[in-house]
Amino acid sequence: MAVLGALVGGALVGLFVALIQRHDRMDALLASIVTLLMLYSVNFQVMGKPNLNLMRFDVFSLLFGVLKLKALLSA
Repeated sequence: MAVLGALVGGALVGLFVALIQRHDRMDALLASIVTLLMLYSVNFQVMGKPNLNLMRFDVFSLLFGVLKLKALLSA
């Protein structure tokens, strides 16, 4: 599911870059850089701060918590 979401997201970003190129008659490299800066800005807003360390995040407890929740909901 995540791979499909990443594929669709990448296609939408590519379409956005192409629209910037065509509509504003901008160079491809410059349109890509502008789009990349916009995506980084969105990422900073979502994550709260740049370079959030995910190595201290306990993935296994989150995964087991989700699995327990699914088991409780299906029972």
